[in-house]
Amino acid sequence: MKTLKIVIMVVMFSFVSLNSLCAAPILYFQANDGTTGVELWSYDGTTATRTADIYPGSYGSAPYSLKVYDGKLYFRAEGADGAGTELYSYDGTTATRVADIRTGSIGSVPEELIVYNNKLYFQANDGTTGTELWSYDGITATRVADICPGATGSGCNSFAVYNNKLYFKAYDGTTGNELWSYDGTSVTRVADIYPGSTSSSPNQLTVYNDKLYFSATDATSGVELLSYDGTSVSVVDINPGSANSNVSEMVVYDDKLYLNADGGDGVGVELWSYDGTTTTRVADINSGPNSSSVAYFSIYNDTLYFQATDGTTGVELWSYDGTTVELAADIYAGANSSSPFFPTLYDNKLYFRANGGDGAGAELWSYDGTSAIRVADIRTGSGSSSPYQFTGFDSVAGDDGTIYHTIGDNLTYFGLNYTDEEIDMLSAMYRLWKDGESPSEVTIGDVVWNYIAGDLPGQEGHIIGDSWEYEGKYYIYLGSGLEGEPLSGGGDVPEPSTLLLLLPFIGFRLRKMRKGSANKKIGGKLSS
Repeated sequence: MKTLKIVIMVVMFSFVSLNSLCAAPILYFQANDGTTGVELWSYDGTTATRTADIYPGSYGSAPYSLKVYDGKLYFRAEGADGAGTELYSYDGTTATRVADIRTGSIGSVPEELIVYNNKLYFQANDGTTGTELWSYDGITATRVADICPGATGSGCNSFAVYNNKLYFKAYDGTTGNELWSYDGTSVTRVADIYPGSTSSSPNQLTVYNDKLYFSATDATSGVELLSYDGTSVSVVDINPGSANSNVSEMVVYDDKLYLNADGGDGVGVELWSYDGTTTTRVADINSGPNSSSVAYFSIYNDTLYFQATDGTTGVELWSYDGTTVELAADIYAGANSSSPFFPTLYDNKLYFRANGGDGAGAELWSYDGTSAIRVADIRTGSGSSSPYQFTGFDSVAGDDGTIYHTIGDNLTYFGLNYTDEEIDMLSAMYRLWKDGESPSEVTIGDVVWNYIAGDLPGQEGHIIGDSWEYEGKYYIYLGSGLEGEPLSGGGDVPEPSTLLLLLPFIGFRLRKMRKGSANKKIGGKLSS
């Protein structure tokens, strides 16, 4: 077993106030109030506020592809400076254009931002090489590769991190849109799934059980669920033969992969599950040949939420707890649809865009596990503000200039730097603690995770609660009952420390960020 280098993780609590810890991260999103156009907005649990008017006037900057990186919120937007749509950052106070990748008024239109190896990666078009893979390290934007030489561009998108590599769909001008990877040094076409110049078009890349899953076509099985294990590509043929199952969304929940698919059995696109061996239609929500329009998965309170219609209530918020599929909320009563869009976990509630049929249009709503309510009418009247691109973020500066921040992402998006095994482990930890159990080990799938009570090896005397270890990586899990105990860095453990127990489960990560050094994480993965 590797021993962890000495990192006094609890010192950070002497720098962060109780209010900062207990206050939930701020929810950021784009919205249109009917006056300033589509701009960056925030919600703090009480009030929705326009945080920046990046393009003054009614035009709107249209911030899109929001992603937290290095203590700031990054996104694409168009300012009034004539640079077009470029990469911007927001530090909690000011929105700033950080790069002008395509000089002139057109803009590079960066999209699909993802964090990999301590850099921000995305697609962008510099006007010369077309849309290609770019990175940003906090200072400079750099084109990583010219996958499709010339002005056409590879159009790389659908990013996901798997086995310490960045995977995506790209076109090299010869083999069509296929699966590619980047290891931090070079790009490689992983497989020509649809041989020749025709595209297999891999989409919805999702890590599950140490494999990368996605939807694609191999010319034989139609558009189906495929997997990649680091060596070869395999097909999970849900709709047998050349017909398409049309998988378009998927999420890992309760040790299975859930997706929307058409099994070819005459009931349309419905909710399906895959356990690594067998695919199963979970429910025929809209009974008969019509599809239930299952989409926008999110995990909240150990339950899978999504939008769907049973043919009677319109497209509404539904849930599945591993046993029963049921209507969670009929927001727009009757046959009309509220169309709950992009549900995101924030402050222990689900937030999403919906139309409640109350004359306010599509606005910001929340669901607490019992009822759904409209929390803001950003565009007063019948017009819709259409909030979108929800991202939770908050940051606080410590006394020494170190930045501490919490990031709120539901487990659907929790895996930016975590494997699915690690996410499962964090969730299992919470459930075991909640049930009052403290076993010496826990088995998830075919992997045994070892449990260590108390201090980490080499850190005896530091009050950090319990931790878990797997393959030399340590997972910190602050215990209750530590209130008022002294910290090695000075000060006391704040009350209630039990709050921190919930962080790994609901997807919050408390990270210590110091410029020029590696990240040390609490409530997540620590490198040994």
